[in-house]
Amino acid sequence: MDDYIANLNQEELFPDLYDFAMQNKVPIINRDSLNLIKTYLFLFPKPRVLEIGTAIGYSSLHFAKENPFCRIDTLERDAGMIEIAKRNFQKYDINRQINLIPRDALEWDGWEKNKYHIIFIDGAKAQYRKFFAKYQEALVEGGLIITDNIGFHNLVGNDLTETPKRIKNMVAKVENYNQWLKNNPQFTTMFLPIGDGLAVSWKVR
Repeated sequence: MDDYIANLNQEELFPDLYDFAMQNKVPIINRDSLNLIKTYLFLFPKPRVLEIGTAIGYSSLHFAKENPFCRIDTLERDAGMIEIAKRNFQKYDINRQINLIPRDALEWDGWEKNKYHIIFIDGAKAQYRKFFAKYQEALVEGGLIITDNIGFHNLVGNDLTETPKRIKNMVAKVENYNQWLKNNPQFTTMFLPIGDGLAVSWKVR
């Protein structure tokens, strides 16, 4: 069934980027999670997206390709990733929909209140709660904050008896973030078992 569904969905648009990520162990979004997020782009006439964690630009390029009216600001702090993303955007971002911001997301203050329709968090997992708290005011009412990898390699919620302490600490931070999201009165959150876990939070007040 998984292969059948995969074949029904759109073929990979950027196979060279995908292959590069696989060969160089660059973490990129799971294809099922990506396809779901791309459908959310059509909830808004001219969606403005903030992405926290550019890496090689894979997800940003997918968003831009999917919706020609989409505009994306994407934050990345790693110098090596920034250079690779720049080259990929120059090659594929034909309509110049993507604005790469070479800054640490926790240090960038160039955002505006009520600007973005979708905020996609895919940066350092230990900082998820800080990212969410910092940028939630940049989201329009009725907008979405989408957090990837809330399962942390399928470790969250499972037995960690044989797991190294540093991994346990990271799992605990992700799990605390999930519980904080669940109980956040300003958002209604769906936790979806696709990819490595996806949280979709609607701003309701």
